[in-house]
Amino acid sequence: IRLTVAETTALGAAHAAGLAVGFWAKVEDLRANWGKDHEWTPKMDADERAKLYKGWKKAVTRTFDWVE
Repeated sequence: IRLTVAETTALGAAHAAGLAVGFWAKVEDLRANWGKDHEWTPKMDADERAKLYKGWKKAVTRTFDWVE
């Protein structure tokens, strides 16, 4: 899901601050500020996804000894 607001970290900080000082009474008041821009649905076969994920994990594991 891609939200309509790109700077979600900044927005989250603003929401937390607003809740802390009483600008918003409850978390539910913030829901109106969030909007979904686009949603993607996975279409890859589960077996293919598992095979690719296994290869990705193997590649990541091989990098563990690269640290100097």
